[in-house]
Amino acid sequence: MQSIMPVPAQSHEGWTGPWIESVALFVFGIVLMSYIYAASAPSAGLEIGAPGHDSFYHIRMAALLPEVGLVREFPWLRFAYFTRTGSEFVSHHVGFHVLLLPFVRLAELLGADELAGGRWATSAFFGGNLVLFNLLLRAGRVRYRWFWLALLLLLPVHFYTRHAFVRAIGPSLLLMQVLLLLLVQQRYLWAGAACVLYVHLYLGAVTYIPVLVALFAVAELAAPRDERRWPWRLVWSCAGGWLIGVCTYPYARGMAEFLVLQVTGTGLTPDIEVGTEWRPYSSIVAFATIARVALGVWGIALVGRLSTGPRLRSGELGLLLVAIAFLLLTLKARRFIEYWPLLAVLSAAYLSRPLQEYVEAGWARILAQGGRGPWPAATLVAVAGVCGAVILMWAARVDMLRPVLVEWRVWIPVLLLLILPALCRAWRGAGYAVCGRWGQGGGVFVSGVVGGAWLYATAWLGGVTGESGRLQGAVFLWSMTTAFYALTPAVMSARRSAARLTQSVAQTTGAFAAVLALAGGIVLCGGADLATVARQTTCRYDLAAIRALMAFLEHDSQPGDVIFTDDWDVFPVLFFHNTRNHYIVGLDPKFTHERRPDLWERFVRITRGQTPYRAVVPMPTPDGGREKVTIDIALEDIRDHFGARYVITDRDHHRLAQQLRATPQFAELVFPSRSFERVSEAPYLLFRVRTATGEQPASDL
Repeated sequence: MQSIMPVPAQSHEGWTGPWIESVALFVFGIVLMSYIYAASAPSAGLEIGAPGHDSFYHIRMAALLPEVGLVREFPWLRFAYFTRTGSEFVSHHVGFHVLLLPFVRLAELLGADELAGGRWATSAFFGGNLVLFNLLLRAGRVRYRWFWLALLLLLPVHFYTRHAFVRAIGPSLLLMQVLLLLLVQQRYLWAGAACVLYVHLYLGAVTYIPVLVALFAVAELAAPRDERRWPWRLVWSCAGGWLIGVCTYPYARGMAEFLVLQVTGTGLTPDIEVGTEWRPYSSIVAFATIARVALGVWGIALVGRLSTGPRLRSGELGLLLVAIAFLLLTLKARRFIEYWPLLAVLSAAYLSRPLQEYVEAGWARILAQGGRGPWPAATLVAVAGVCGAVILMWAARVDMLRPVLVEWRVWIPVLLLLILPALCRAWRGAGYAVCGRWGQGGGVFVSGVVGGAWLYATAWLGGVTGESGRLQGAVFLWSMTTAFYALTPAVMSARRSAARLTQSVAQTTGAFAAVLALAGGIVLCGGADLATVARQTTCRYDLAAIRALMAFLEHDSQPGDVIFTDDWDVFPVLFFHNTRNHYIVGLDPKFTHERRPDLWERFVRITRGQTPYRAVVPMPTPDGGREKVTIDIALEDIRDHFGARYVITDRDHHRLAQQLRATPQFAELVFPSRSFERVSEAPYLLFRVRTATGEQPASDL
């Protein structure tokens, strides 16, 4: 990573530049996301599970791939319709499930559960996103990448919360950054190939790709005269890749209907209550408070660039337009917070590049005056390092921040790995003027002494907390970091230089001090937010109770028996634990409401305990219109219209449970006990629906 000390823009990095940076950032991303998962459990040793609802669905679908292949119909949801006619299933995550499968299988081989495999996959995707962000900074020759990478740790809480979900969010942003990188570098043929992969990974790319390509095409047309061109290669290459991806998608036949339903029916113009992620933020003030860091940095960079110049180049303008587009999407639906903050920081980095060069040139002139040498810079870095160390020592004693520093055995080797590229620049050529070719080893040795002192001080910090951490793998991280530090000097490209050994030591010490300053600042500004993310990613379900419930159903039910659930969003966790039985609705309420609004109205009223009830429902007609129909809703619709054999209720649906209890001729409580008084506060209750003939209940299918 780039040193805090100024280095020439064309500095020769050799093997030690992007590769070590990429490895270090990938490892850091994995460790950071693993920490969020580990801290999400109420206490050490408790089951972590998975955050959100859909995580369970994706992990189970990935695990089922070898067994069922590409599912053409989805029998597990009896009343979910993915197209306007017929029963054809459309999966918009098939590529994501393929990516998940190796992680799920690896977890099984290592004796862990499938949920752990999903968490490992998400952690790896997050690490990959950090790597791609850094490569984009390198492609734009952005200075002081440490600063911009550190800003990523101060992004909104919701950004990290959503990236902790085992969903296509991480890999989607990953391929979006790949596409942006290729567009910035004007490698349009490869960009077309990336479009093919993106569509197959996640069907949302069918809408994202045209937006990204169109904005970059506009940027090329509006670029300064010396690089303005008609973007025909960009448009045709990406359009061809997009078309190939769409035509070869396994569910291409129902794609158009599905996307219209998702984008308009659920996303842009929902006419029923949908998931919270599709709602806007309560106010602009609330959004600005949540995204204050990204908004502030982006706004300062934009105002500074527009007021001082020069004119935006095509890549800079393209990234700016993309950031603006996703800001508008985020204001419409809060789910896009998973993309916009990172894009805003990336745009800010590109916009502020001329300003960074101007400030650096001014700083160099100040240092050159009066022959004062590097002492002003050294003093500034030393003071910042001391302040960072003091902040870390204080944070070790604060209840809200202590859980972060408790994991010092893991954080230290990761930080040492992150700082290694900057140390390589300090070591390269050091000592030639004193000791010749082998003087480089002296720079490494002295740097090791400085690093050892820094390590001892930081280890003392960990002792102050007086607690053991939850993260595993410290031995592996220490071994890997040690190996990198041992091998890097041997493979560094030899480069003669007039650098002195003392200069190498000074740069090394400055790099360690800078890391202390950044670490202290990040813990101070973002430590509490990290604790908030951990709380928000806590698994919402009592998994032990669900496993006991499903074990009972395994013996009491027949394959294909229908279970009536008390809400549409509980389907994923039940589906993860039980694919033997079938369910009513799930994944998205529009999958039921669009074709059968009468059944959706019955489902809503029954689950809220509002029966009997008379409702007027606009039913679809053959000519595409709507006709109002009056329907009478009763508790018995569970059997007569949905054909359900069982009903599951949780603590949030006591009215439904009370109604079922009050009608023993219709349903009987069978789990966890037959006595309602004894188990009324249990996490889950299971009722078995009675039938007069003892046969399977009928349904509207």
